[in-house]
Amino acid sequence: MSTNWEAVSAIGSICGSMATFLAVVVALWQSSLKSKSVLKFNFSPCARGIGYTETGKDVYIHLSVSNFGQPKVKVVSWGIMLNDGSKLAFMSSCMGNIGNDLPIELSTGETADLFFLKKALTNYLVEACNNKLLFSNSRLYFFVNDRAGKSHYYKTKVKIKTFLKNYNNEVVRNEN
Repeated sequence: MSTNWEAVSAIGSICGSMATFLAVVVALWQSSLKSKSVLKFNFSPCARGIGYTETGKDVYIHLSVSNFGQPKVKVVSWGIMLNDGSKLAFMSSCMGNIGNDLPIELSTGETADLFFLKKALTNYLVEACNNKLLFSNSRLYFFVNDRAGKSHYYKTKVKIKTFLKNYNNEVVRNEN
């Protein structure tokens, strides 16, 4: 039995062409990953700081935003999502004297700390639940908008009714 070297050569050419094609696809895929912004979030429903009243007893919510993507990301606004998909933006003037002011530019590996007065948020959440803009059984759902107009979302594990209940318990403890 003789070996058909033309067939072996053709199979080798086909395998080489497929390997080259796959290498190009992987290279294009990796280059697209490098240009994506990847934001990671961490939420704390209770952070104390000296801010609006300068007493050191102010209670804030805290959202840290970390950039793990390649490009710089400029955070221009943030807030919570409502039931109908609309957004309630938090104004930086309500943050007191702590945290980063907007806009914030984050390079890869950098983190921004965003604070908002817990009492102001609590008052709004009660009103929004009463007006059916939010459901008390839903979780707090944050958004962060960047300069490019892209919205990044973070759904916390904290339900609105739990957030409100814990706030009321904190107020009672602080008054005693």
